[in-house]
Amino acid sequence: NRFTAVDVRCMVIRLQKCVGMRLANVYDLNPKTYLLKLAQQDEKILLLLESGTRFHTTNFQRDKSMIPSGFSMKLRKHLRTRRLESVKQLGMDRIVDFTFGSGEGMYHLILELYALGNIILTDKNYKILTLLRTHKHDETSKFCVGEQYPMAMVRDHQKPTVEWLQKVVSEGFEKVEKSSIKNVLNADSDFGAQMIEHCLLKVGIRPSSKKTDAQVQQIIEGGKLAQDLSAELTIAEKWLDYSNTDLIKGYIILGTFENKKKEVKGSKGSKDLKDEKNEKNE
Repeated sequence: NRFTAVDVRCMVIRLQKCVGMRLANVYDLNPKTYLLKLAQQDEKILLLLESGTRFHTTNFQRDKSMIPSGFSMKLRKHLRTRRLESVKQLGMDRIVDFTFGSGEGMYHLILELYALGNIILTDKNYKILTLLRTHKHDETSKFCVGEQYPMAMVRDHQKPTVEWLQKVVSEGFEKVEKSSIKNVLNADSDFGAQMIEHCLLKVGIRPSSKKTDAQVQQIIEGGKLAQDLSAELTIAEKWLDYSNTDLIKGYIILGTFENKKKEVKGSKGSKDLKDEKNEKNE
């Protein structure tokens, strides 16, 4: 599944263990998916990058292309043997910046996980050297070789105040009038769709609510419902801050469940009933 902003935040923390390792090689699995082999003494880690979707370490052995693509060759040329100096999320967006090397030999490998995605290699000043996909961000920002990566477009996290809610909801519905409150909030925050849905339900708002719904109008007006939602999002924000400093353990719970479906005495399966019907017809 496609990573959310929360997934990106947590995975960046998880990958701090890779900082200090050197890039041994780059392999392409398909036109959108690449495998980075990181090594340090006797330790080796395989890092999978899928443009627009995900990034994580893996132990699964995947088939690699017999002949490396031109993009893989360019990554090998600039990054192979260089040390991974940092892994960070850019602002609140689903963008990850892998910094290799230092000083004049510093490079940034940028993974974009929104829209159609992209993998972009830049020099130390974020001048684009090569990329998977050339496109326009807007009239002034182009994603192509030789252009500057538009760091100005990176959005910082905003506190979920009542004023912020009013602004985001009103402007969001102006852009896409038929959208839902859940999608409007998700488009302009880093809480993730699941967390936003949870907070909306906690205060009694349907995630699918439209602009014309009374609850949405109360948020735009900054009423009590907006205050309640702001409080819930603030609690969620504290959880995100916690996930930004520690590795969070997950638990798999195994349980047994009895089949409570009662059997009707003398009942027959569908196959038996069909057979009985055929016998009567004969």
